[in-house]
Amino acid sequence: MKRTGTRRNSEHLPPGSKKWENNNNGITNHIIMKTITLNKVARHFLTLVFCTLLMSGVNAQPIFQADSTLKTTICGKSPAVNLTARSGAVTICVHATEGVLPEGTQLRVKLLSGPEQQVYVRSLKQNSGITLSQASYYDITLFDRLGHETQPNGDVTVSFSGLESANNASLVVLHAESLNQDGFSFSKKYPVAIVQNKMAVAQYANFHPKDIQFKTSHFSVYVVGTTQTATYNFLVNGILEETQIVLNGESLLEPEMPVAPVGKRFTGWYIQGQSVPLAFHQAVSVPATITYIVNAKFEDVWYVFFNYNGELVATKDIVPPATTTSASGIPLMINVPGKVFSHWSATVDGPVFDFTTPITANTTLYAVLTDRWVVTFNTQGGSPLMPEYIIDGQNATPPVNPTKIGFIFTHWSETIGGPAFNFSSPITASKTLYAVWTTQAVNYTVVYWQQNAENNDYTYYESRVRTGLTGSVATFNTLTYTGFTLNTVKTNEAINNVNVKGDGSTIKNVYYDRNVWTFKVEYKNSSNQWITISSTPVKYGQSTAPWYNAAVNANPGYRWLIARGSTTSYSEAPDMPNKNLTVSGEFSGNTPFTIHYMEMTTNITIHDDYIFYAAGNVNFQFSIEDGIAIAGFTVTNLNQWEPLHTGTPARTGTIYYTRNNYNITFNTMDGGAPVISAAIPFEASIENLALAGYVEDVTTREVDGITYTFGGWYASPVFSDETKFDFAGKTMPAQNLVLYAKWSAPTFFIINHQVLQNPGSTNNMVQI
Repeated sequence: MKRTGTRRNSEHLPPGSKKWENNNNGITNHIIMKTITLNKVARHFLTLVFCTLLMSGVNAQPIFQADSTLKTTICGKSPAVNLTARSGAVTICVHATEGVLPEGTQLRVKLLSGPEQQVYVRSLKQNSGITLSQASYYDITLFDRLGHETQPNGDVTVSFSGLESANNASLVVLHAESLNQDGFSFSKKYPVAIVQNKMAVAQYANFHPKDIQFKTSHFSVYVVGTTQTATYNFLVNGILEETQIVLNGESLLEPEMPVAPVGKRFTGWYIQGQSVPLAFHQAVSVPATITYIVNAKFEDVWYVFFNYNGELVATKDIVPPATTTSASGIPLMINVPGKVFSHWSATVDGPVFDFTTPITANTTLYAVLTDRWVVTFNTQGGSPLMPEYIIDGQNATPPVNPTKIGFIFTHWSETIGGPAFNFSSPITASKTLYAVWTTQAVNYTVVYWQQNAENNDYTYYESRVRTGLTGSVATFNTLTYTGFTLNTVKTNEAINNVNVKGDGSTIKNVYYDRNVWTFKVEYKNSSNQWITISSTPVKYGQSTAPWYNAAVNANPGYRWLIARGSTTSYSEAPDMPNKNLTVSGEFSGNTPFTIHYMEMTTNITIHDDYIFYAAGNVNFQFSIEDGIAIAGFTVTNLNQWEPLHTGTPARTGTIYYTRNNYNITFNTMDGGAPVISAAIPFEASIENLALAGYVEDVTTREVDGITYTFGGWYASPVFSDETKFDFAGKTMPAQNLVLYAKWSAPTFFIINHQVLQNPGSTNNMVQI
């Protein structure tokens, strides 16, 4: 129903009031403002546009139409502040508690014209999918005593009153919030969910019950008008508990769970006539205005409470009633010495409860204990066994023989390693029996490490499998490696002295050091005397470059021979052989000759140039020996080199090499064949070339019901920490890579519950 206000002239304005005019399309709106006593300074700007929407009637006129003159009123008596403006018979109030609005605040209200409304109408349709009719738009602004825009320091209550001819239950108030270039978003302010037992609290004391009322802390555009709504009335046993009104696309909030009557439990909210429970927190489709009755549904149920030592340990619900239950799945740990569980009873320490009895009321069952002697079986590291609970004077029963990798079970004894226990003897006290084992031969691994040439660390070289008795000291065979000697001290360190474990996981590490020899550099002076430049201890395989290059740089014009008087000279510093080595320098001339080492086709330098000196008229010829070994490359044929005597510039030659390709072999250790990668050039990145499908700490495989987790790739099959391989930042080395997958077994935790009888299956399972 439309309500039209009475137009007034500005001459009738009350004293102290201000008139604000906006002439748009020939329409003049006059809003009256009046200041009520305020207490504290507010901090924010407040703009409110109210679009008042009545739920019935399409293409109708606005519910609120501004008069040419508006009156100022006070919204009842309140200990707090009320600002008010009146449009005809409609009164707009802003109520603030003490301290929320600054002293001297003024209220200005503007009813927007049709063109001013269009930006909000379009945004409402585009961003919320809602089309409104009978819309009125109000722009409400608060000003401080200096005329600056302000807004409240907290929530205020806004109300519209004097709408007797409107159906308040169908009014909708939407709050418009700016989305910058995307227009406005809208949130619903009215109506809100109504909880019947809180109605008195929800209605502000100074407002008429039919007032449109809501709270806000920020005023902007509000749309109030007619659109389809769905009303949900939530009933418990026929009594209305809550009402929610939603628009198209909004969702319902789930009410508080109602208290179930005795013998029943709540199963959900159901729309009257439907068998599927109502879904909450999901968008609701509202094609037309409709009202639903939603009933709280209950079902019959009785509960069985299992009690031990005065505490509730479990509850079972009986659905439908009058059916039976059982004690299966009830967790129970007895902590009374000399006692074990006997049975469940309907009374404390009473007789056995008959679980074939139908449950027709809430029932409490009590755990009844009885005296028993406990015979505990200590397997000494073998497979665990459950204890036995023996009535005084009766015999214990021999359990299933335990197992222990690397050992053979022989008997049970009352002492560790003692004589066999007689199971025919009566049990008159709790006791522990110990498993007695004999050892058996098992495999273990010996890992051989070789000292590095350029530092004192060690690199894995190979491993051998040996056999020894479980518990015995792990031994090894001494092997012979050219240029290496067994490091007895390191090999026999306490950390490397290990005993053989029965599970085959034992590793004995053996270390070999490089032999140390003397590297001597000498030269022949102008008096034909041999002068020693340096004499240094150097490890086998270590580069002699520091001392060799120092001599070369200090003595230009010399050639460095493999022996005194030899015609063969070195083109670079040699690696130390497994013997003493002397390099002899003789003067050969002042003309430099240069040899380049380059990759074929790319002309990339792969090794430092070699420069030697000789007489300028000497014609040197390359020989195949001049193609020195360079890691990661293979020297080309001699006829592909650029000779010294024809090189450019003169006395410059180039030896060409091709880059080698290598492979990565992945031993997955999961029963599958090794996976070999495609050819990978030396020094190419392998950071992303780890075998797909194997992710550390994620990938798993199951063996005999046990789940193993992939623990990474290792460069040795014994998986020592020093050989773990990390692909991050790696490039292909000058050799093939062989990697091994490590699989880690899970860790189990076992809790031993003392019970007299089999408790049956349980739903309280924990994944480990």
